[in-house]
Amino acid sequence: MTTPSDSLEDIEKDVKNKGFQGLKVYRMYSVTGDMANCTIDEYLPHEQLELANELGLWVTLHLSREDGCGDEKNLKDLTEFTTKRYPNIKWILAHIARSFTYRPIQQGIETLRNLPNIWYDLSAVTDIRPYITLFNNEDHKRIFYGSDAVESVSFHGAYTAYGHAHQQVETDNIPSLTFSHTTNRPILCIYEQLIAMKQASIICELSNDQLEDIFWRNAVRDF
Repeated sequence: MTTPSDSLEDIEKDVKNKGFQGLKVYRMYSVTGDMANCTIDEYLPHEQLELANELGLWVTLHLSREDGCGDEKNLKDLTEFTTKRYPNIKWILAHIARSFTYRPIQQGIETLRNLPNIWYDLSAVTDIRPYITLFNNEDHKRIFYGSDAVESVSFHGAYTAYGHAHQQVETDNIPSLTFSHTTNRPILCIYEQLIAMKQASIICELSNDQLEDIFWRNAVRDF
């Protein structure tokens, strides 16, 4: 994990001496203090991007802005970064490019699918609809399974979509959810993710070979 305040010398030293293959950046470290509406270069400064390009690093990117990968500014920046400015960086767009609802990936997929050096991880997405859009429109070799275990998926509940909004819903913290109609109880979020993936793969008719690629072979090949 890197932040805008990390020095280029420290980053390069860690890559060369400790075997790190990439940077992982979070919008919460935006220099603007606005994690909800920051642009990529406000939490991954250009001097760090230049170093990552020079070293051919991976960047795991947690997109900001309301529409995530469907945001016009994010798409413009990713297009410039991948096709012109930083062609040697390999990008992993976390959480299906921040698609916890159907809309971001639906808006962004036509652009993203035509960009070089773009991959996606599936971590913590529990809505089936982003998976369907991704599986139907992207090369499955550009998709990595991820879980975000333990921190983000170890609760009973899911990341629940409400129209264009989403919220982490932890059922253990909602006393009114008594489930008197059934003996079944909420499952861990990681299982909600796997169920969504499974149902989407059935709907999209992914083969066993494609699923093997997504779960492990893509990572073995690319790393």
